[in-house]
Amino acid sequence: MTMISDTDTDTDRIARLEGAYGHLATKADVAQLGERVTQQIADSELRITQNAADTEKRMVKQMTESELRTKQQIADSELRMTQNTADTEKNMVKQIADSELRMTQNAADTEKRMVKQMADL
Repeated sequence: MTMISDTDTDTDRIARLEGAYGHLATKADVAQLGERVTQQIADSELRITQNAADTEKRMVKQMTESELRTKQQIADSELRMTQNTADTEKNMVKQIADSELRMTQNAADTEKRMVKQMADL
């Protein structure tokens, strides 16, 4: 920094003082700007952290809902399979019973014919 000498005019002195003031004002502005940037960085990091937490929460919710839908679909499918198996077993039992009834009727009819044929002899 230049010292003020006796040969300097008032204009020179004022110019140097204005320069020094400008330099100090610039340092203060830079410090203030640095503080604002630091605050903005902290705010951005907070928003990023909040966004990440919100995203993770939504993902967990969607995964849970998907798992529940899958489990419900599996349960519905198992129920339909059980109902179909029961219906098939019921139909088979009915068919067997109908078949046995026809066989019994056929046997009775055959026996009647045989008795009649024997009586006709």
